[in-house]
Amino acid sequence: MNDTPVIYIVATPIGNIDDITLRALKVLKSADLIAAEDTRKTGKLLSCLGIKSKMTSFHDHNENEKSDYIIDLTLQGKKVALVSDAGTPLISDPGFRLVEKASKKGIKLVPVPGASALTALVSVSGLATDRFAFFGFLPAKESSRNKILNDLINSDFPIMFYESPRRIIKTIDEIIEKTGDREAVLGRELTKIHEEILRGTLSAIRQILSDRESVKGEIALLVQGGKINSEEIDIYQVVKSELEKTSLKPKQTAEKIALEYNLKKNEVYEIILKIKGKK
Repeated sequence: MNDTPVIYIVATPIGNIDDITLRALKVLKSADLIAAEDTRKTGKLLSCLGIKSKMTSFHDHNENEKSDYIIDLTLQGKKVALVSDAGTPLISDPGFRLVEKASKKGIKLVPVPGASALTALVSVSGLATDRFAFFGFLPAKESSRNKILNDLINSDFPIMFYESPRRIIKTIDEIIEKTGDREAVLGRELTKIHEEILRGTLSAIRQILSDRESVKGEIALLVQGGKINSEEIDIYQVVKSELEKTSLKPKQTAEKIALEYNLKKNEVYEIILKIKGKK
């Protein structure tokens, strides 16, 4: 029996099975029970990996009662791992109630990090993502959707959504209507055979999708926040003024200015080096 009861929150591949981590393999192989959002999908993954650990279903509709069951087993000394259908659990997936209840019972919650569509798209976006907001799947209710889209209007940093292929064109139309035609990056079927990353304005991405007979696959959309018009500020003077009053190191100064004016940190750093005569 373990001295300290533990539940492992394990990330699994979002498409490419080679993205499973060595640590995740060890945890899943040694688990007494794997709580899976869909036992059929997880069963296929485990079979490919040669893992025969016992599974139990754990999804939105049974999370309350199953959380108690899993916590009881953990307190008895069983090793339990939580997985979602794909990616990192609790990011737009079930698990919040289990984690909340387990933490109150003194159970240690151990993350086993790995694949996530969220971080995968951000890493290749080419947008300034020193800061960004994530809203998961946009709600179907119009008033709730409008509230989030209004947040995007007022945001000076990128915002990411997950969206279904059935609704993506409508969602892009709504964003354009509310915020204008902004730069964006769309990831579809990330890490899978038909992986696709589309970059450009929202209208350009919409045109590509609407020209197809149908849109398929899981989608993540990262939309650029509102930018200060370059004609309204003299960034050279902004940097020069900041350098005169700050005691921060150049890279820290670049980060501070980039965040404040939604600029790329490396571009601000280049200006700092020029002002200091180091380039």
